Amino acid sequence: MTGMKLLNYARQVKDMSSHKTDLKDCVWLVVLLRAGFVRSSYVPTGTIKDLRDTTRMRSRLMERCCFTTSTVWTSWSVARSDLLDRN
Repeated sequence: MTGMKLLNYARQVKDMSSHKTDLKDCVWLVVLLRAGFVRSSYVPTGTIKDLRDTTRMRSRLMERCCFTTSTVWTSWSVARSDLLDRN
């Protein structure tokens, strides 16, 4: 197990009792890992990561588009009501 890197769920490990020093924490995590109490995280491949990034970007762009459209319609509605009130 020397030099092994493991990516795990921090929330899961945080909920388990901990010790006061980094060395004791490290030993405690090894004990939990060997006992099977710590499960590793899923690390997506490059293709899936790119797809997720593209999906997030699309979602942000759609939110921005909806916000802009709503702002324009609100401004138009206020301007229209002001014009109707003047007549």
